[in-house]
Amino acid sequence: MADSQRRRVPDASRSGRDNIVIWQVLVIVALLATWEEETTGRRLLEHVAGRVWSSTWDIPDALMPEVLRLLTPRLEALLGDLDRPVLLQSRFTLAAA
Repeated sequence: MADSQRRRVPDASRSGRDNIVIWQVLVIVALLATWEEETTGRRLLEHVAGRVWSSTWDIPDALMPEVLRLLTPRLEALLGDLDRPVLLQSRFTLAAA
């Protein structure tokens, strides 16, 4: 990375240790597509349990049952019925650094 893309700032403790390096990175985020799809609350729970979305990949295996236990009644209260069809706004974004 070029020197113009990073800068050194003094360590907050001012104890004379080496300076901290802060990297400034340009991240470009592009919305590539949007669409509506019909689904149900039950299918949403199945997608969470199956780690279909990247946002669920970091949920530890040991915590997934608890996540689903807490999410199920909240989703049911929101939708009224886990098998009721609902329209979901979906989008695909790309982030590049």
